[in-house]
Amino acid sequence: MPLDGSDRSAQAVPYVVELTKRLESEVILLQVVEVGRHVHTLGGLTYIRFEDRDMESMRVRAREYLDSLSSKFAVTKAEVSSEVRTADDAAREIMRLATEADASLIALSSHGHSGIVAWFQGSVTYKILQASKQPVMLVPSLDMRR
Repeated sequence: MPLDGSDRSAQAVPYVVELTKRLESEVILLQVVEVGRHVHTLGGLTYIRFEDRDMESMRVRAREYLDSLSSKFAVTKAEVSSEVRTADDAAREIMRLATEADASLIALSSHGHSGIVAWFQGSVTYKILQASKQPVMLVPSLDMRR
């Protein structure tokens, strides 16, 4: 279950909790800390790498976030673990872990980004939907359901 630390990404958690109340399963909570960010500049779109100290801070926050979410699975039959990974491309890293773990499902929430931003930067959700070899359970964010 990939999560990015936002409230929107966590909207899929209750659905996975409900599934794991009924099924013995393993849940891997994952946050991919990307090593940089696309920034719009006068010259176009530029990829800026983060400093090492900033990366470490992001990894610590990601670990704390995933640990806080794992408590929501206490009422389930799931064996829960969490992973923080660092990568250039979050979607590729999510699919890599799903393959390594032989996952039967990737469950995630969609932020609903579209248009020019998604076209330039690429939507993680869109990439996973297009390229994943595992089934994907996509929960639209509450903002999209209105």
